[in-house]
Amino acid sequence: MTDAAIAHVRKQLQKNSEMAGVRLAVKKSGCSGFKY
Repeated sequence: MTDAAIAHVRKQLQKNSEMAGVRLAVKKSGCSGFKY
């Protein structure tokens, strides 16, 4: 993850105390073979 993405996730976690984390996934799809 980029530094900006990490900062955004941290900000969202601070705003919503009920959030426990972030789920990331990579799935097979599309022309390139992956969907994020």
